[in-house]
Amino acid sequence: MSQFHEVQYVRQNRLFIVIWLPAVIMWVLFFQQIILGQMVGNQPAPDWFVILLWILLGWGLPVVYFIARMTVEVTAKHIAIWYIPFVNRNIAIADITDVEKTMYSPMTSFGGWGIRMRFDGTFAYTVIGNQGVMLTLTDGKQVLIGSQRSDELARSIQSEVSTNM
Repeated sequence: MSQFHEVQYVRQNRLFIVIWLPAVIMWVLFFQQIILGQMVGNQPAPDWFVILLWILLGWGLPVVYFIARMTVEVTAKHIAIWYIPFVNRNIAIADITDVEKTMYSPMTSFGGWGIRMRFDGTFAYTVIGNQGVMLTLTDGKQVLIGSQRSDELARSIQSEVSTNM
């Protein structure tokens, strides 16, 4: 049974522009070169390359943007982190030695949001905001889990860690 469950969606305005600008450009390029048959530029790309970029940037980026989300679930045995469509990580409760609610700077601490790793080996799983829970594991490594409900997440993990000691 789940003690904590949170879903965070990737819906940042800056990211929206970064995703949709190339997508729109690729749709225009695809329409002009493939549908209308008018070559684009002085040295146009081959049609197969335009189609490939259209699939990757015109379809792929927007689809990933809409399905991307991070789900965190705490159970009696583990913490599950699903960063769809990128990663699935389980951290055993027995492997946690310390739980600390924290505020962090995503840009200066980790170079932004997402799945990040610092030079010291600390992993971060963040979507938005600057609050989270820092876990210290039995091997000395640390894992930061970003959360919009960091108080509740920290209490839930600490409760399970205390129960399993």
